[in-house]
Amino acid sequence: MTFEEWVKLYEEKTGDEHYCPPFYTTLFDEEKGFAQYWVAADHSVMYVYECCGDGKYWYDMGVRVCREYNIPRMVTICTRHILPYLRLLKFKIQSKIVQPERHNGYKIEGLNNLGKPFYCWPAWWDEDKQCNAYYVVSDVVSEVNK
Repeated sequence: MTFEEWVKLYEEKTGDEHYCPPFYTTLFDEEKGFAQYWVAADHSVMYVYECCGDGKYWYDMGVRVCREYNIPRMVTICTRHILPYLRLLKFKIQSKIVQPERHNGYKIEGLNNLGKPFYCWPAWWDEDKQCNAYYVVSDVVSEVNK
């Protein structure tokens, strides 16, 4: 698919209008889709914004970028149900606390597919999808690699 076709799919699936914030970089693959990221000036974290297509592929690509540039953390946003997202990425949940004040969303902690800590919590309630969107913070570079 072309980039424009992936964008159309993104807009249809999310109901959001495609937008690339200033200073974000867009990665594109005809078969895998696209993802946008930005790295903090101090290289402490990489933020992933829009992502469409093969989520596991783009997560792994983010890990590669972080490791190449010694960026210790990656922040993603999951706008769908969080538990299938975490299973897809092979994260192991160690703590899951219901937050009634956040539409019964979860504060979740555990180990990511690299055996490093991850944390997630509700970002906002999506009325159309009737589920929470989540911030997911994942450690990806070990102290040895720094």
